[in-house]
Amino acid sequence: MGLEEESYLIVDIDSRTTKAILVERTAGGYRFGGVSETMTTMEAPVLDVAVGVKTALAELEGSTGKKILDGDKPSAAHRFMASSSTGGGLHMVVGGVISIISGESAQRAALGAGALLMDQFSKDDRRPHFEKIARLRSLKPDIMLMAGGTDGGAVAQVLEMA
Repeated sequence: MGLEEESYLIVDIDSRTTKAILVERTAGGYRFGGVSETMTTMEAPVLDVAVGVKTALAELEGSTGKKILDGDKPSAAHRFMASSSTGGGLHMVVGGVISIISGESAQRAALGAGALLMDQFSKDDRRPHFEKIARLRSLKPDIMLMAGGTDGGAVAQVLEMA
């Protein structure tokens, strides 16, 4: 793999700005290759954050002279990563082996990351399995965080919960 293929193109989309950053691999490690910033395009009339991402990438390409875009997509020459904190966070459910220990820890982690917490599940949850499954299906969360069993602890219980 060549050095260019080990570079990273990182895009961060928040509710106001979209930033694109190029981090390049060098013989001695990594170096900052450039940055661009534009308005996030999640509101009317555009309603599409991809437009802001493409604009930020085009500006980064112009300022660095590097091939950043391939048509209207990020170039495959760089590893692409993106993060977004737009729209108030992900809808999340959490699960823990024990509700008052790992379940509450998962809640704190989710809320600290800006998630919209929908429900908590645990091994000691008294709801019948069918009820928990129906609840999870009706919520349709974006993501589920499961906690417990760290460092070789209650791994079997976390897997059973999953």
